Amino acid sequence: MKKIKLEDWKKYSFEFLSIFIAVVAAFALNNWNDNRRDKNSESKILIEISNGLEKDLEDIRLNISGHKAGISACNYFRKIVAGNTTEPDSLMYNYFNLTRDFVSIQNVAGYETLKSKGLELIKMTRCDLKLFLFMNMTLILYEN
Repeated sequence: MKKIKLEDWKKYSFEFLSIFIAVVAAFALNNWNDNRRDKNSESKILIEISNGLEKDLEDIRLNISGHKAGISACNYFRKIVAGNTTEPDSLMYNYFNLTRDFVSIQNVAGYETLKSKGLELIKMTRCDLKLFLFMNMTLILYEN
């Protein structure tokens, strides 16, 4: 049997330590890269949700003005039915406003992306989570 010399132990110990450090460094680098990728995804999803909410607010404002025009058209036709005088040149305009339909379409792309990636991607507070769940339930009710 061959005995291992002290110099060989140093050599083997150095090789073992080098491999151990390389493996630990690889795991640390992989973990760092995953965290960086998750932060980028979180940022993109939150920006997408924010942009969707801005578009939803714009849609709501347009619907409000459209409904106000519809109310004005109702008042116009109420005057006609009551026999009051009205401007005949605004008949088509008011008829259009009376029969126009306004449907609220919510932008769900950001929420759907978040659902597909998983809720744990976003570092949410309890209030944020409640808001997200409320919006999700609103979308489910709206779709049905």
